[in-house]
Amino acid sequence: MEVFKMPQIEQVKENLLENAKLSIQLGIEDFDLSENDENRKISSIRNSVAGLLLLYKYKLLLESQFEEDKFKYIRKRNSSENMQELPKQTVTVKEIKNNFRMLNLELPDISFLDEIINTRNQIEHFYQINKSDILPLLVKNYYLIEKFYNKYLIELHGRFEEFVTLPIYQKILNNKQIYTDKLRHCRKSFDDVMFPSDEVKNVLFNHQKCPYCRSNLIECKGQDYENIKLICKYCFNDNLDIYDVLELTHKDILDGGDYRYTCPECYNMNLINGVCFSCGYELEADRDYEREAYMEYLMSKND
Repeated sequence: MEVFKMPQIEQVKENLLENAKLSIQLGIEDFDLSENDENRKISSIRNSVAGLLLLYKYKLLLESQFEEDKFKYIRKRNSSENMQELPKQTVTVKEIKNNFRMLNLELPDISFLDEIINTRNQIEHFYQINKSDILPLLVKNYYLIEKFYNKYLIELHGRFEEFVTLPIYQKILNNKQIYTDKLRHCRKSFDDVMFPSDEVKNVLFNHQKCPYCRSNLIECKGQDYENIKLICKYCFNDNLDIYDVLELTHKDILDGGDYRYTCPECYNMNLINGVCFSCGYELEADRDYEREAYMEYLMSKND
């Protein structure tokens, strides 16, 4: 049986990298054409995510130069294929992450990757295009692509803008700028709201998402913190409050899914991510609040 010779291996590498570049380019072009075509939106996500995963596989192929199996780290685990042949099945996303970890290579921003993959799967399996915020998702995906490329591939293949071509890179920048401008506008709409503390505002900005489309492009209407009204600037749902965008709906509360804790300062059950949304108190990292509460309970019993 013929063993792959070096020129053939080099051709496989070249093809894999070229496919990654083509997928990245098509993802951007599809997005530009997606305004009135739902299929283009799906294709945009599919191609852009494929480009990211192909870059990961390309790096794993570079690390796979073993005499017994030159495709070791891109071949699907427990494969029964001949180790000297081009793999018919390649690694899953989970296996990609495991192989990078085993090789002590960094995959930047795993949480972004998981969010992108999960949304891609929802779109492809359930055609939930209206449930997804395409622009922020693409921005995050191309952020991962560029960061990964600059970390591992720039010395081999030149600057990122040269790799994807300058017109495509400029479109990526334009999309990033559109999203950044929208987000800046949304954040500015909160300027006149009198939050209990800056920490409350920061927690809200860092965690808010529309419960319907998952966008973080949330705009504030009005200045009254107690009766704050929010609108999603992606799906334009305009009947939202703070708890809706922090994934705590009235139904969640009624069904026993209230994740808030009691504030040790004002005793309102409104502590979210370490900050009280009633009084603005922020938990101190070095204090044992459970023990303090228990000691206070014992003292009250003695009284």
